[in-house]
Amino acid sequence: MRIILASKSPRRRELLNNLGIEFDIEVSDADENFIGESAEDTVMEIAGRKGRAVRDKILFEGEKSENVFIIACDTLVYIDREFLGKPKNRQDARRMLYLLSGREHKVVSGIYLYHAGREISEFESTKVIFSRLSDGQIERYLDCDEPYDKAGAYAVQGRGSVFAERIEGDFFNVVGLPLNLVCRISREEFGIELC
Repeated sequence: MRIILASKSPRRRELLNNLGIEFDIEVSDADENFIGESAEDTVMEIAGRKGRAVRDKILFEGEKSENVFIIACDTLVYIDREFLGKPKNRQDARRMLYLLSGREHKVVSGIYLYHAGREISEFESTKVIFSRLSDGQIERYLDCDEPYDKAGAYAVQGRGSVFAERIEGDFFNVVGLPLNLVCRISREEFGIELC
């Protein structure tokens, strides 16, 4: 069976690599501009769009649905009723980091799994509490490449790790792919053992 990750995220690729499974990358061209009524609705809808776009492409190319297992995911940071995706530029990243500084926020990921004509969408939510960040910390962090392709403008597995005072929930969800949820649903709903 061919396992497909519908994402260009190097973090998601690395997390799946750590499980020791073989998989292919197929990047979707799905529209990711969507704001739902909740963070959970938003990420599940976007993950579904990504996964369905890859599914349709793969099936159009002649792959049989029972021969593929597709994993798609979308992650965002949620604070003060605001969804923080990837920052547009340095100024936007700075605004996000000041907003998160010394406060609690949620990291929410939606997953979409597809196999043999059946699809399941679910979400994971993790609470992250940031230390208070100094102006210098923020500016030094903005000088590296790390914040610009991450939801909420930080990478908890990289230099941004020093910002997280406490994490309550799935750490890997904050990195960008809730592995426990993906593996559990794969096993329980599809009979596919990923880990």
